[in-house]
Formats: sequence, C-alpha cells, structure tokens
Amino acid sequence: PNAIRSAGKIIHAAVASGFVVAECKMATMQRADAERMFGDRNDRALVNDACAGACVGIALVSEDAVAKFAALNGEKGSTDPSTLHGAFGDACVASSSESDAETQCA
Repeated sequence: PNAIRSAGKIIHAAVASGFVVAECKMATMQRADAERMFGDRNDRALVNDACAGACVGIALVSEDAVAKFAALNGEKGSTDPSTLHGAFGDACVASSSESDAETQCA
C-alpha cells in the first residue's frame, strides 16, 4: 500500500531497466493471501502492511529476473536514488527466488 501513489513510476523504472510487464493487478490483500506470500519471511509488519490497503502486484519478465530486480530494488533502507528503495522508500517487495516468484504470482 505504501507504493500505490508511485506505482506508475515504479513500473516505468522496471521497464526502463529492461523488464517486460507480464501482468499488473491492483487489489486489497486478504490476510491469508499475505501470509501465504510473505509468511516465510517471518515479518509480521510486512504482512500487516500488505493488508492495510490497496496493493499493486506486478509480474515482471526478464532474463535472470529475480537477481536483476533485486539489484534494481536495492537494499531495504537504502538512500541510493538509483534503486527503488532509495527513490520510493521500502515500498517494493521482491521475490527472493524463482520458486518464490512462482508462488507469489499464482
């Protein structure tokens, strides 16, 4: 929900970095869905944030997409404006593996 106002800019940054948007969906997450997607991270705050309002889910496609998006996203708390975290705060959550991405996009 923290990135909803910046969704267009975030999508633009991803496309400018070579990603193709395969799917984009805005929804309000139910707690069960948020726990399924993020429960393995042991981050209750993330689950609570995901349920706090509308979210935008974006399925991006690229060669080595998980690692490539992790680099674009940057480290949580980063102030480097060339990363999504630096430009938009800690609003973007990325899949940590190919199998994680497949589960989250299901």
